[in-house]
This record gives sequence, structure tokens and C-alpha cells, in this order.
Amino acid sequence: MSQPSPPALRPKEMPTATRLNVIALVSGGKDSFFCLHHCLAHGHRIVALANLHPPVGAADTPHGPSNVSTANASPHIDTHIDTDMDSLMYQTVGHSVIPLYAEALGLPLYRHPIAGQPLNTRLTYFPRASGSNEHGDGDEDETEALLPLLRRILTLHPTANAVSSGAILSTYQRTRIESVALRLRITSLAFLWQYPLLPPGRPTSLLQDMQMAGLHARIVKVASGGLDESMLWLNVASDEGVRRLLRALRRLGPDALRGGAVLGEGGEYETLVVQGPPPTWKGRIRIEGRSALDAGAGAVRVGFGGAKAWLDPFPAGVGADEATRNICIRIPPLLDPTFHALLRRNLSNAPQSSAHASPPASSARVIPQPLPPPLPLPLSPPPPPPPCSTWHVQATGMSYMLTLLPTPSPHASLAAELRSAFGALATTLATLSTPSASASAGTMTLTHATVLLRSMSAFAALNSAWHAAFRSTSPPARVTLACGDLLPRSSAVLMHILAQHGDGRARKPLHVQSRSYWAPASIGPYAQAVGVPLASGEQASIVHLAGQIPLVPASMELASRADLPAELAAGASDEGMLFTLHAALSLQHIWRVGAAMRVAWWMASVAFIAARVDEGDEAENGGDGEQDVFGKAKTALEVWKGMHLRPSPDANMEHIESEEGDAWAMRNSMTGLVDTNLTSEPVSPLPDFSLLRPRPPSPGCTATTAATPPLVVAQVWALPRAAAIEWAATGFAPASCTHATPCIEQCSSAPDRHPPDQPAQSTPVSPSHTTTLSLPPCASPALRITHTAFPLSTARAALASAVQCAIRAEVGRARQDGLQVLKATLYVARAEETDLAFAAQADIEAGDVLVAVVPCVRLWSWLAGESADEGAHGNGAVAAVLVTWLEG
Repeated sequence: MSQPSPPALRPKEMPTATRLNVIALVSGGKDSFFCLHHCLAHGHRIVALANLHPPVGAADTPHGPSNVSTANASPHIDTHIDTDMDSLMYQTVGHSVIPLYAEALGLPLYRHPIAGQPLNTRLTYFPRASGSNEHGDGDEDETEALLPLLRRILTLHPTANAVSSGAILSTYQRTRIESVALRLRITSLAFLWQYPLLPPGRPTSLLQDMQMAGLHARIVKVASGGLDESMLWLNVASDEGVRRLLRALRRLGPDALRGGAVLGEGGEYETLVVQGPPPTWKGRIRIEGRSALDAGAGAVRVGFGGAKAWLDPFPAGVGADEATRNICIRIPPLLDPTFHALLRRNLSNAPQSSAHASPPASSARVIPQPLPPPLPLPLSPPPPPPPCSTWHVQATGMSYMLTLLPTPSPHASLAAELRSAFGALATTLATLSTPSASASAGTMTLTHATVLLRSMSAFAALNSAWHAAFRSTSPPARVTLACGDLLPRSSAVLMHILAQHGDGRARKPLHVQSRSYWAPASIGPYAQAVGVPLASGEQASIVHLAGQIPLVPASMELASRADLPAELAAGASDEGMLFTLHAALSLQHIWRVGAAMRVAWWMASVAFIAARVDEGDEAENGGDGEQDVFGKAKTALEVWKGMHLRPSPDANMEHIESEEGDAWAMRNSMTGLVDTNLTSEPVSPLPDFSLLRPRPPSPGCTATTAATPPLVVAQVWALPRAAAIEWAATGFAPASCTHATPCIEQCSSAPDRHPPDQPAQSTPVSPSHTTTLSLPPCASPALRITHTAFPLSTARAALASAVQCAIRAEVGRARQDGLQVLKATLYVARAEETDLAFAAQADIEAGDVLVAVVPCVRLWSWLAGESADEGAHGNGAVAAVLVTWLEG
């Protein structure tokens, strides 16, 4: 191997997690077995093995340790039944050896024949509307064969509550297993998901980790021009195996080394595991009399017909010490090297406790004012939630902003309110989806939702209603906040949903529901991200990301002090260090999701900071208390800016193995079976500084060389899971060309001192400051985002007029450039301004812009290139507007 892996972790060093009882899906291949060992390393318990095999007449019967033969005995399996079927879901080569795994691991094994065909070959999988076939046969997709198998195991092992699989880069396989797991209400575990992208970032590291764990995985089939019969029975989890794989694949050119080719993710080869680490494994599987068979289409496989297979037990005492269990299972570090360095730099500046924190002095352009006090705690009892039955729709071209409008009623429950809201939403979408003369119209897809709750105690009810609404369709990305008494008095929930007409197949969702090391699984029925093309047939897209909180992906628990790297925790102060970890970790989730969606530049980001913790230990969960809120806002800014530092010119280039990409996708993308976004194929870095090219600024604007997109930090009442911070962002994924010429402009403008609807003697409006980020990709519509901040010195009575004037001015400027609004969000601080903001929304709509209003306790807004202590934005803002424009 080229580089050693980091030291392995003993189970006692693993973070505490809720123990799951796991059904391990095993195909005989290396990936499913290695995921099994990661389950054990996290303290989970394997209760059964499950396998699907070709329909060769075998009964659906369990195989247990008691009826499997051992060394020097006749094999209990019939190796003359040596078939291999072409399945898109299941590995079947070597299936006649599978029964030996029951004895090898001392676990019951349950098998079921594969029935059906790959009828649904789209990435996003949903069963037939009529329901799945109870018996897993007949005219059904082959995925459904998994359902009766798992149902039977759950009947025999009622404590089972999870299923594991070896998905690495195959979105096709992962989404189908997740679909079955969701219907059975069990947790999907895919610890190897996106493993090649995790530190150290080399696909070969997975094979090296398997070698360290003591796994022996023999090649039993090759189907690549670079691999021939001589590779059969090679142990890929060995130095020799990796060297021979790399040497053979290099002969096909550099593209063959990209992605998962060395892992067999493109079908280059398949493996059969014959040995694993004791005491989990009780012995090794021996097979004699193998042959080589022509599998057609240039493929060659091991023939097991007439071969003898048996289990050779380990000598007595091997692996008897329970302390050695999975000692060589390497757990990828929680933070990537970049975020680890970012955390180290910012721990020394972690926010400290301060009973009356005051921000630093501002520049002379505004009059500093003290921050308003937070809202009183605890939350006052809300009024009875009314039923919501009306959605206001604002159309701009092919895009729609839908805002839920509450209707007061003293008798409705929250559940009834949500049911009514989603029922009305379905009716509204059906109306909007009516086919029109436009060829691209007729299909309505939801891309992003902002959900505002009065209390986070309604989060579970929201998820239940949300799941019912999106049971058979791909859900939008979502940000959920609790705003407390900042919501209008008649509302328990408000929603803003962005929808779009067009071909739903062009919509690119990312919806990972399995636990892994990569990023948090969707803890609710929403997508991590949704990409929407900027125009019909256009490759460039705008990517809407869901909010990300600081969950440890493998356990789905909030990160604790135990998750701090040991060398950093020793030198860090207790005050604020957990928040700094949370800020870095949740931003890393945004980064990984963005990279998976090919985002090359962020349009803007919002960091939501919780004003309170509704549940759990306040100190442990990073609760606010009397901690320096402005210090937290500064931490968020420094973390955001730290991820936009330009790399040094002499940065060392990665070696060839770190440049490997997604061969599985390259081989199968033409059939539509692979999400080509979610791969390790080399893409532009994030952020891609090559996109920033200077150009003359627009009139009245001053160009800036700053490379940090705008940031809004909003303190809200509470966040999901009692998190202290939640990041949200909108990204730009360019087309595959080199002509993009984005430019950042920073502009300062003063709205009319006497807005038309205000008397001349009204209090003047303080100057607002606007950043414009323009991204005109090659051969596609221009994309622009404007970020306007209103400092605290803005007079209360003039706020609505200031916001209206700013938006109308931007509308006029955008129309001159041929742009239309795609999305607009108004963040407004100070409780007394909230009603004013909602009331002003109707007036803003008159300018053809429907604004999603998000009320905040406090607000900070930084333009591109500003430091934490600059201007009105460092002292807090009373309002900030983010508007995304698209060429009409």
C-alpha cells in the first residue's frame, strides 16, 4: 500500500450510540461484510444474515450453525447449482457458497429467491402505487424481493430494528434498500457510503482498511478490459491485490483510475469473502476444484460446479480475547483535514461567557446602537393553532413561491392544521401543474421549503404530516426553525415553498436516508439538496440545500466534547469550544453535500443560532444561556471566511490515487442507473476560485477582490434536536465548460430619504449596503444574488419603506438586465418589527416579488470581504434581504 491508514480505534473509544439490532444483507462480496464489521465496531448487534439468490428452486429456509458442515466433511451445499444472473441490484456469482457464512459467523442465515425484473431503473425509487407484492414475486421490480425476506426475519427476530448494506457509490442500490427499510420502519446503515471521499481521500484506502481488519476478499468475476482470467481468486484486500489492480487499470488510460474502478464499483470485478477477523469469524472458507468460466460479453468468472467447499475452523483460542473484537476497524475521523485545521485556528477565539456582551466599535458610516435584549423566557403559551387552508402563490416565469397563509380558528389542533395545510398544498399544486401550451410546463416540482414553527415541540408532528404529503414523491430540501412569539399571533406554523415548472427528470435531488460517516442522514422526510437547471436542457444549476445541524453522521447524535480531537480538547477552554466544534461540523456537512451536488461557488449562506435549548442538558448541547451571542456570530463568520481562503500557489498536488473518480457512474450513467452528481469523480474544488475573474464594476458599485460570499447570521428561538447552530446555503453548479466569468461587486446605496408612502418629516433611513454576486455561466442564463443589509440605526417607522424601496430598486435594476426573481427572503430582527414585516409583505408583492419573511431575535449581516467588526453589520442589522435573480 502507498500510505498506512491511521491507527485503528478500539470499541471502548467509540462514541456512545444507541445500540441497534441489525439484519446484515450479505451478497458474499467484500463491501457488505465490511459494513457488517463497522456495525459491530459501533456497538451494534448482528441478529441475522440475509441473502437473495437466483431462482434455482431453493426454498426460503434459514441456515443455522447447527446444520453446516465443517472441515473434512461433505459440503452441505450443492456446488453443481452454479448459476449467475444479470441483476442490477444483487450480486449472485458464488451464491452456492453463501450457506457456509452461517457457520463461519455463528449467525442464522435467511435466503429468498430473486423475483421480478428491474422495471424501475430511475435513481429515485418508489414502489408501485398499488402497494408492494407481499410475496416478492410476479410482475414486480426485483427490489421487492427484499421485502418478504426482511419481513420474515423481523417476525422471527422481533427486536431487529436496522438493516446494513455495502453501498459505496451506487445511488441506485442505496435508494432501493432505503425504500424497503422505510416501509418496514427500520434504520438503514451504509457505513461505506462515499467512503472513497473520506479522509485520507483515496479509494485504495478502503481496500487497505479491509486488509487491516483481516478480511480476505477473492475476485470471482472480472468484466473489464484491463482485467483478465489471471486476476481470478486474487485477494483484493492485500498489497499484491491493490498493486495488480492499479497496474491493470492503468493500461486503460487515466480515466480508468478515476472513482471506484479499483473498488469494482463499475462492475469491473466482484468478490467473495472467505475469511474475516476472529472472534466474529469462527474459521475460513475453503474451496477446492474451482474453474474459470466464460461469462459472456468479455467477462470471466470462477466456476464452482463440482467444487468442494467447507468451513475450516480457526485453532482453539484464536480470537478468544473479547477485547480484540474489531480492534483493526479504522473509523474515519469526524472532520476532514481542512475543517480540522479550521477548528484548531478558531478554538482560541471561541465565544466566552459574558452577561452583557457588547459588540466592538463600528466604523463611522453608521451610528452604533446596543443590541436589543432577547425575548423573555420561557415562551408564553401560544394561542390555539388555527387550520391553515390558503396558500398564496406568486409566479415568476417558471418559478413559484408558495406562502402558507393562516386562517384563525379557536378549535383546530396542530395535527389538523398541518393536514389542512398539506391538503390545500396538493390542491394548489394540482392547479399549477395543469398542462399549458408550453412544452416545459405541466409538471410541478418542489425544490425548497422554509418552515417556521412557534415551538420546536411541533417538529415530530411536522415530520409526520410532511412524510404523508411526500410519501410517493421526492421531497424538497427544507430548513426548519422555531420562532416563538415572533410569529404572527394567529399562527402555529408558517411555510414558504419554492416550486418550479418543468421536466421533473431534470430536477436532481440528493436524499440519503442511511447512516454513514459521510453526512447526516435525512432525519425527516426531506432531501439534503435539490438541484434545478437554470434553463431547459441547461447543465448549470442552482442548488438549494437543506439546513444542517452538528450531528455525528454515524450515530445521528449531536456532537459532544468527546468528539473534539484529543490534541485540541486538551488545550481548549470549556467556554464556547463546543459551539466552535458545532459550527465547523455543521458547515462541513454543507460542504460535503454541496460537493456531492457539484457546487463550485456559494451564492450566500445563513447561519441560524439558537436563542434557547428546549430539551437536554443546556451546557452539553451548546445552549445559549448568558454566553456571548455576538461571539457566536463572529465564530460563524470566521468559520465561513476560513473556508474561503485561497490556497497557496505551491500547494502540493494530490497523487494519482487521490484523483480517482467514479467509474461506476462512467460505466452506467448512460442507462440512468447512477446519480452522476454523487460520486468521487474529479470536479471543480469548492470554492472554485478559478471562477472569479475581475471585470469592470457596474455604475455606482465598487469592485472587491474579496472571495467570501455574503453571510447572514440570524438568532432564532430554537433549532431541531436542540442544536446550537444550523447552516443553510444556496450554491451554483456550473456547466461543464471553462467560459464562466463570475464577478463579485460590492455596492453601497442609500434608499430615498423620504419614501413615497412616508411624510417628508419622517425619520431618515440609514444607508443600506448591497453586495451583488453575478454568475453568468457559458451559454446559459445569467444568475445574480443581491444581499442588502439594513443597520440597527434604521428607524423603526421607516423599516418597511426601506425594505420596499430596496427591493423595488433591485426589481427595476434586474428588469433592465432582463432578470426575473427566483427567490427572495427577508430576515428581520427585533420583535416589535415582526408584525410590521409581515404587514409589509403585501406591499412588497406589488413589486412582483413575494418575500419569504423569517423573523429573528437578533441579526448580523456581513457583505463580501468584511471583517466581523466592520460597520453596521458587525453591530447587528435590523433586516437583511437575499434575492436571487435569473435571466428571463
